[in-house]
Amino acid sequence: IQRINSDLANDLGNLVSRTVGMIDKYFGGTLPAERTATAFDEDLKAVALSTTEKVENAMEKMFFSDALVEIWNLVRRTNKYIDETQPWILCKDEDKKAELANALYNVAESIRIISILIQPFMPNTPEKIWAQYNITEGDATAWDSTKTWGVLPAELNVQKGETLFPRIDMKKELAELEAAIKASQATSVANQQKKEEKKAEAESEYPAEITIDDFCKVQLKVGEVLESKEVEGSKKLLRNVVKLGDEERVIFSGIKDAYAPGELVGKRVVVAYNLKPRKMMGEMSYGMILCAEDGDGKLSVLTTDDKDFASGSSIS
Repeated sequence: IQRINSDLANDLGNLVSRTVGMIDKYFGGTLPAERTATAFDEDLKAVALSTTEKVENAMEKMFFSDALVEIWNLVRRTNKYIDETQPWILCKDEDKKAELANALYNVAESIRIISILIQPFMPNTPEKIWAQYNITEGDATAWDSTKTWGVLPAELNVQKGETLFPRIDMKKELAELEAAIKASQATSVANQQKKEEKKAEAESEYPAEITIDDFCKVQLKVGEVLESKEVEGSKKLLRNVVKLGDEERVIFSGIKDAYAPGELVGKRVVVAYNLKPRKMMGEMSYGMILCAEDGDGKLSVLTTDDKDFASGSSIS
């Protein structure tokens, strides 16, 4: 945004528009052929005619940013030339009209050279500049013409055109960017949650047959549900806090369709105690509450008949 507002809008865009504006205001849009040189002309010409070689050398080495630096040195030198010649003061003296015409012609010629040199970087911009200075594609827009000064016609006609680089509202643009980032992050989180839910569902499907050695690896314990809450952003999960003896664990369960939040509080449930913890909804789940499922997919949490059975007790 700073690059657009500074280098493009302020430096180049303003240079083009203000020059067209002054030619239109002081000469009715057409520069007269009669001119008188100023003390600042030769330095501007020298900088302009040396820029092409510097740009070519940088481009040959693929130092594209260096090439742009050289072009913008010419842009800034041209703006400085306007400050040196002060057209707004020359216009007040009829005897200085030829000097004023000379100054504005030199600025326009420098802009012509700049417009050609920026083509590799901004291919659509040169034509917009040429339209305002009535430059048709041909000898005056050829790359080699940037090495010659005074290619523009003596009686140059100009016409105002569109703003080349409209300034960007920094605060508004950053606010829109921040909103877009947040929306993207929200979508990413939602997609990740869906993946985790699908993974949880897949992990809940066990092989039909296991050996006794496999079964002996599973440690089952009695747990008392202290808390059971909804999980924001999930359609199936409940976040349960389960007491297992002297410890409390967070266990996520996909049973929201079968149990309302809080309905399990106080129940003593069967917990797969040594199940490897996994991250769900941005938090670790330590264990699994066992359920029965009928042919219609209805779930029922496995509980102990004796509610006085101590939490943390082993089931074998």
